[in-house]
Amino acid sequence: MTFEEFKKMAGATPEINCKSIFKVEMFFIGFWDIGENGEMMDPYIDSYSMDLGVLEIYYFLSYQDAKRKILSEKRKNPRVFHSARILQLPLEIETHEGEYLSITVFDKKGDISYRSQLPTVDSSVNGEDDINKFYGYLEECMPFYKGEIVEVLDTEAESIRLGIVAETPMSLEDNWERSKKAGHPLDDLDMFRVITGEDESEYFKTDLVFKPSFPVSEHIRQRLNEWYEKDPHPGSTDFAGLLKLL
Repeated sequence: MTFEEFKKMAGATPEINCKSIFKVEMFFIGFWDIGENGEMMDPYIDSYSMDLGVLEIYYFLSYQDAKRKILSEKRKNPRVFHSARILQLPLEIETHEGEYLSITVFDKKGDISYRSQLPTVDSSVNGEDDINKFYGYLEECMPFYKGEIVEVLDTEAESIRLGIVAETPMSLEDNWERSKKAGHPLDDLDMFRVITGEDESEYFKTDLVFKPSFPVSEHIRQRLNEWYEKDPHPGSTDFAGLLKLL
């Protein structure tokens, strides 16, 4: 297999023929700091996080209807709208929480920030074993890079937090080199390790990572970079942390 053949295989979109429904999840900013003049202050001047409001969920019969709803809400509530996602769910296949056929994520501007057509449903859908394996990004197409300041959507803590990228998924180029020794491509997790505090880091799925929605003040940038420089495990993999996500 040549690298071009490997790249084509890694980017192939599985074809799953079944009826679908489209679930929309919309996230809004739930709390704002108030300045001395009584006006709402932009975050990331003195704060590293924002609270999420109540999650809004809708279901549609088409992707286009789902997208129109997201963009409509973004226009009506441009300040408090944070992000949204469309999950394509199969109607004729048993699924579990977190499984989907595809996912599309929209950022605060209403632009698509992430799209994956790699199904997370069971591979027995069409009898193929590799439909839900992730082999990495091309280096030039990596969504975020080490040392980049990002924002993570922490649904468990119901907050949006600033952080700095400490580890990226494997690149296709690295996977290709490793596959020559292993004799086969290696599947990876589509996740970034993000430092969110001094000596604190977590793995976040790529669909939960964004470019900052608001300008970040210089002193917060400096602090984030200090955390990055003091990262106790640069370039390593926290397998214990990864196993919790499997």
